[in-house]
Amino acid sequence: MNVNSHLVQRVLRLDPPLTRDLVVTRDLRVPMPDGAVLLADRWAPRAETGEALPAALLRTPCGRRGLLATGMARPLAERGFQVLLQSCRG
Repeated sequence: MNVNSHLVQRVLRLDPPLTRDLVVTRDLRVPMPDGAVLLADRWAPRAETGEALPAALLRTPCGRRGLLATGMARPLAERGFQVLLQSCRG
């Protein structure tokens, strides 16, 4: 159980999540066409069925951990999305 998740759900008046069991893969390397490599974290529900999940791409110059991850990526992942939270060039 994640206290922040419950708080965000209550403040944003979200429906209850489908699951709170998430998988977070950190520091994925994403190559850009100009040769730069940006890092990303992938948040997703722990898949049991193998079916394709809708995706959300969140890009930020402010870091991939902390408030943005708790406030945006986690609630989406708990509701059935796979979320790629990517650092961008600031």
